[in-house]
This record gives sequence, C-alpha cells and structure tokens, in this order.
Amino acid sequence: MEKISIIVPVYNAEKYILRCCNSILNQSYKNIELILVNDGSTDKSLEICDEICAKDQRVTLKTIPNQGVAVARNTGLDLASGKYIMFVDADDWLELGTLDKIANKMSEDLDILVFSYYQEYGEVIKNISMKSYTVDMFQLLDHIYELPETNSLLCTVWNKVYKKSLLESKQIRFIKDIPFGEDFLFNMDYFKVTKRITCNELFVYHYNCINFESATHKFFPQYKNYIRLMYDKFKELFEYHDITSNQSFNYLYDFIIDRYEYAMTSCIEENLNLTKKCEFLHNLVLDMDLDMCRYSEKSNRTISILIEKRCSKIFYFYVIKIIFNRKRIQLWQKTKVKMKETLNVK
Repeated sequence: MEKISIIVPVYNAEKYILRCCNSILNQSYKNIELILVNDGSTDKSLEICDEICAKDQRVTLKTIPNQGVAVARNTGLDLASGKYIMFVDADDWLELGTLDKIANKMSEDLDILVFSYYQEYGEVIKNISMKSYTVDMFQLLDHIYELPETNSLLCTVWNKVYKKSLLESKQIRFIKDIPFGEDFLFNMDYFKVTKRITCNELFVYHYNCINFESATHKFFPQYKNYIRLMYDKFKELFEYHDITSNQSFNYLYDFIIDRYEYAMTSCIEENLNLTKKCEFLHNLVLDMDLDMCRYSEKSNRTISILIEKRCSKIFYFYVIKIIFNRKRIQLWQKTKVKMKETLNVK
C-alpha cells in the first residue's frame, strides 16, 4: 500500500471542513497523510482543524498568513511525503471507498489518474463523467479536439492523482499572485513531464458549487496578461510533445478565444465608466493574435474585425453603448413578456 498525501487548503471553511476531513480519514485505505494548510482563516476553521489534528496522527496542520490557494497548496506539497498527491478543497468531500478504488488504478507506468465527479448545487447534482481510457500524453493531446471533457481534464486539480516524484523532478508548483487559472497552469507544467495518463469514469469526488465564489467569474484589469500566460503554457505543452495537427491547434485557439470573449463580456458588465471600459477593450484587442482568430472555429466575425482593424479607443465607446442598448432592449422585452403572463394569470 503506497502512501497518498492529501492536501487541503483551508480558508474560512468552518461550515465544511469537518465533513471534508471525516470523508478522508474514514476511508478504508489507511496509508494516507492529510495535510491541512490554514490560509489565515478568520473564522473557527483553525479551532476545528486543531481538534481534528489532535485526534489522528495522520493529520498535519500548518498555519500560514493569508496568501491564497496557490501558496497554501505549495506549502502542502513541500510537507508531503506520500508517493501520490491529491488535492481536495475544504468544502468538498470524498465517497467512502474512494482511495481503495484509486489505489487499484495506479501503477508504476502511470503518471496521472483523472476521475469523474459530482457537481453539487445544493439538492441539484450533476454528474461530470470522464470516459475510461489509458493513453500516452502525445495521443491525448494529438486528439484533444475529440474529447468532450476537456475542462475537467485541463482546468482542475482536485479530480486527479499526481506522482510526487514527477512534481519534485521539475519542481512543479502553483504560480502565486494570479487571480484565476492556477489549476490550469499547474496542469500544463505537469503534463509536460507526463508520459501516460488514465481517465476513469469512477465517481468519487463531490464538488460543492454552492460555496463557489470563483475568480473566473470576476473582472480583472490584468486579464489579458493571464490569458497570454495560459496561451504560452498551452503552446509550450504542444511543442514539448511535438503536437502538429491542425485540429489540436484549432482547439488551442478556441480555448483561448473563449477566455478573451469572457474577458470582454466581464468588462462590459462591470461597473466601470466608459473610458476605462474602452481602454481595457482596446488593450485586450491589441494583445490578441489575428492568426489565432482566423483559425479558431469559435471566433466570431465581430472579434476578427476588431483585431484586424486595430480600432481607435473612441470606437469602443460606441461598441459598448450599442451592447448596453441591446441589453436594455432585451431586458425590456423580457419584462413585457412577464407582465403579460402575470396579467393573463390574473
């Protein structure tokens, strides 16, 4: 039985942390270490973690000043002594029997295991299923455009089991001081040293979306810098594994275009004055790669025109006003429909 190190970053999770830890410590697979990293919590999380640590010698508790989830996970990695590494969020939990099932799937020639999970919105539960297969990393990336579950594959760390030796061989760590995408960037670095990957339809992880306040749902003035970093890391991964297929690169372009489109939307919906919105959109478009938009199937004609023309800042003033007016019209139309429905009911 190989040791599995399970790293849980904790920040103001007093409502959930006991359930999370019990789901790990009550596993029938006993050769584990649970590493709790208290990231400067201001609620009762630390007290609860202290009690858990006092009751089970397999638990290690480390308290650090609040620096974000990337630093907390890196702290856990530095403390970990297991052959395999898992990350569990403090408000999530594992099914009983999870670690036995995972241990049975791991082998010496396997570098990473990806499993399915339950996405929970209170009483509503959605199954996020991975297909079962084992392939070389080259094969996976060369056919990544055919996979339906790429977000679960690329953008999360808590539905995976990593090899500690690979993480240490290249000193792979989470990039700190970025507001979103740290999981994706971590996976890009790890996939570079990965030879074989197994994806499995095992449903063992419960992902809590009710307590979900994701940075990806917010607006950041430096958004373009982080998207560019994601693009560079993804491209490096392709080059490292000699990926040359047009379909795979089209997927890469589509993936990045999605992020640019979201950045534009979040900017327009943000409570900023028009001048700042124009400035942000102008700089974002200047940063985008025209070739990327030409080859991306998802890139719409509007974005392509904006990039090709490299419009002046004043142009974005009118773009924003047009979008706002459209939204007002759509909102008014929806309101009229609801009013009619209400009157008909009465």
